[in-house]
Amino acid sequence: NDHPSAKPTYDFYDTVTLGKTAIANGELISQRNNGPSPEFPDGSTMWHWHSPERIASYLVENSIGSFDLTERLASSGIQYYEAQDSAIPPDQAAANRTIMDMQEDIVNFQSMFNGPFPFTTDGVVIGVPDASFDEEMQTKITFASGQIDLDTLNHENMHQWWGDNVSEANYNLTFFKEGLATLGEYLFAARNAQTAAGGPGTP
Repeated sequence: NDHPSAKPTYDFYDTVTLGKTAIANGELISQRNNGPSPEFPDGSTMWHWHSPERIASYLVENSIGSFDLTERLASSGIQYYEAQDSAIPPDQAAANRTIMDMQEDIVNFQSMFNGPFPFTTDGVVIGVPDASFDEEMQTKITFASGQIDLDTLNHENMHQWWGDNVSEANYNLTFFKEGLATLGEYLFAARNAQTAAGGPGTP
């Protein structure tokens, strides 16, 4: 009912034109190709995503497009998904991938302050349109304009604990989750300063 305290679980079933990719919250359960039909003369693919964790409606992610999608299972048991629009130039896509690959390290670092990661999956979706902002969609953080930056990734990933797992009771408490996500940026800055000074445990 469009309120942050109302959080059901979700299953997403997207039937899309063959060659297109559907991405949603949680884990990819199946991907099945279908033959031609009146609705899809050239064939279609049905994607099934499942979120075992409850989601506030404003954090629901369901994008369809020409995405290059990869997934990997970390030693922690968390499944990481990375998706980029195939129209992103190769050099930018490579730079994006370098930052996306740091998400597992960010999760491990932020877990020192927040406790264990609350979800079975995490991930990033980078689209081409200029949405003028990025968003902490639960387990599928979205970035606009075809690029990602490390500072914002630290901010949005912090939201997975604060705003996503722990939700505000009402919209007038949004400052609480945004304050903690901003703290995530400062912790990132402090971590960089510590590294530049020689690293933990050094004089």
